Amino acid sequence: MRADFFGKNVHIARHVETNKNVLGIHGSSDECSMSEHTVKQLNWLARYIQSHNIKRIIFGKTTQCEFTSDWLAKELNIEQHAFEIAPFNMGDYAGLTHTQLRERNLNLSIAMEQFRYRVLPYKRTLLTELDDPDSMSQELLLWSESVPKKFLNDSIYILSSSLVNKLLNFSKGVLPNSDLYFNIGFDTSCAINIHSWRNSKKQWPYIEHKTLTTRLGNVVVAEHKPALSAFKKSTVIIYPGVFGCSRFGPYNLFNRLAKRLAQMGIRCIIFDPIGSGESSDIYRSLETEIESLNAVVGSYSRTSYLTICAHSISANIVSRHNFDAALKRHFISPLLNISKLKKLWGVTDKPFSRHGLNFSGSLLDGLRMQENSNTSYYFGTNDEYVDLSQINDLSRNAQVNVFKLAGHNFSEVDTSIDLINLISENIKAENTQ
Repeated sequence: MRADFFGKNVHIARHVETNKNVLGIHGSSDECSMSEHTVKQLNWLARYIQSHNIKRIIFGKTTQCEFTSDWLAKELNIEQHAFEIAPFNMGDYAGLTHTQLRERNLNLSIAMEQFRYRVLPYKRTLLTELDDPDSMSQELLLWSESVPKKFLNDSIYILSSSLVNKLLNFSKGVLPNSDLYFNIGFDTSCAINIHSWRNSKKQWPYIEHKTLTTRLGNVVVAEHKPALSAFKKSTVIIYPGVFGCSRFGPYNLFNRLAKRLAQMGIRCIIFDPIGSGESSDIYRSLETEIESLNAVVGSYSRTSYLTICAHSISANIVSRHNFDAALKRHFISPLLNISKLKKLWGVTDKPFSRHGLNFSGSLLDGLRMQENSNTSYYFGTNDEYVDLSQINDLSRNAQVNVFKLAGHNFSEVDTSIDLINLISENIKAENTQ
C-alpha cells in the first residue's frame, strides 16, 4: 500500500459536537440533540468547505456524522455519499457514558485512555477485545481497492473519532495491526487537509522547553505542542498566579489545562515568571512580572492569534497591561479589592516573603481590574479572597462564570475538572467562529 494513496485536496473532519459528546457517551448512540456549540461548529465547517473548493462530502455511518453531513449538504448544495467502513465496535459497551464504562469494566476504560493519550498503540491495549486489529486492517485494504476514484480528490470526510483515526493513519500507510497505529486526538468540528499532517512517533501532545532571556533575568517556558492541529495560528498563554505558584499551578491545574488544550489541537504556553519556578531567582516585583509577560507574548504574537489565561493577581496584571483590545482574556479568580487584601496580608511597601518567595512591596500597587468586553471570568463561591457581590461591577459584555464550592485555586472536589472543561470549550469556540 502506498502512503500517497489519496489524491489532491482531500480533507478530514470530525463531526460537530452534539449532546452525545457532552454526556461522554461511547460507541453508537441515537443521541444527537444539539449542544450550545453545534451551530457555531456547523457554520465554521461550512466556511471551511467553501474556502477549500471541496466538491463532495463523504460521511461515516454514525448518527452524528449523518446529521453533520445532511446539514452541510443542504446548506451548501453539495453532493454527499456514505463512507463504507464501519465505525469502531463497542459491543455491549455502546451507549455507556465514561463513568458507566469505568463501573462496568475499569481495565477497558483505562485501556481507552492509554490509547487516547498515545501511551500505547492500538494492538497493545485491551481494546482488541472489542475490535480485532487484523480485521480492521483488512477492511481498510478492501475499501482501498473498491473506493471510487472521485472520492480521493476534492472531498471532505466527515467521520467519527475511530474513523478519523483509521483514515488518517491509513493515509500514511499505517494499519491498525501496526505498532505505529496511535490515536490522532482529533476534536469535534476540526478539519484538516489529509496531506498536511505529519505522522510522528512522539508522545502527543509533546512538550518543548525554552528559555527566554530578558534584561531582568531568564524566563522558562513549557510549550505544549499538538502534533496535529486545526488551529495552527492559535496560541494560549497561561500566566500562573503570583504567590506560591510555578507554571504547574495548584495541584497541577495549569499543566492539566495546557494538556487539554493541546489535545484539542491548540498550542498552549505555560511559563515561570522571573523569580519563580525554574526562572531566574530574584525578587519579584510588578516590573519583573511585566518583563516576563512581555517576553512570552512577544515571542508568540508575531505568528499567532493569542489568548491569555491568567490566575489571581496575574489576571489583575494582565488587566492593567496595555495589550491589544481585541485580545481574548480568561481570568481565573481575579482579585476585585486589592487594597483590602493588602491589609489582610500585611503587605506594605517594604520587601516581604510569602511561600518561600521574595517580593517587592510595590507588587500589588494599582492593580484594580480594568473593564474589558473580551474577558471571561471564572469565580468560585468559596473564594476567601473575592467578594462575589462585586462581580456585577465587571463589564456588562463580559462572560462571568461562577462555580459552586470552588475556592481560590479550584482545588475542591471536582471543581478543577469543571473549570478546565469550560475554559477549553470557550477557547475552542472562540477559535472556530
